[in-house]
Amino acid sequence: MKMPTKIYERLTPNERFLAFVEAAARRDEEELDRLNTTCPMKTYQIEDPAYFLLKTNAMLITLIAHVDAAWHSELASFSMALLILGGGKHEEKAIDCLGVFVRRYRTQTDGFAKFCDAIGVNPESLRQAAGCRVGPMTKMALQIAGDYVDTAPVLEEVDAVANQLLAIWRAPGVV
Repeated sequence: MKMPTKIYERLTPNERFLAFVEAAARRDEEELDRLNTTCPMKTYQIEDPAYFLLKTNAMLITLIAHVDAAWHSELASFSMALLILGGGKHEEKAIDCLGVFVRRYRTQTDGFAKFCDAIGVNPESLRQAAGCRVGPMTKMALQIAGDYVDTAPVLEEVDAVANQLLAIWRAPGVV
């Protein structure tokens, strides 16, 4: 879709993006070149990219690592509530679920700690920097679960979590 050059100069970033998607879908190399060469150029001043990437990626990886841990933390808290409030009803199932969810939570957090050790950063400091906190219900679930079932993390899975996070950390263009 060839347009006069003056029109290209007036495209908003969103209009240029939409035209880019359509041209790319059509495999229209000439249109893609026109969209790129007529795009206004800007100069920016930024922090040292190496520092910026380290801090940004550390925060993102921390959040990624704690999404699953947070999910298991919530499920452990729910199982704990069933155990406490259930009055004996479904007690065995609640205990089993509590153990599973706490083991998964500990597997995730231990894997994250192993990742942090590999990159030389304190895991608790990184968690706090990223805004990842252990809530009171999680603390209670961890304590109560230990009274009922084995809550040790699965060591092979701890290694897998750490290795997945390290693979992200070491990916080209990430850090």
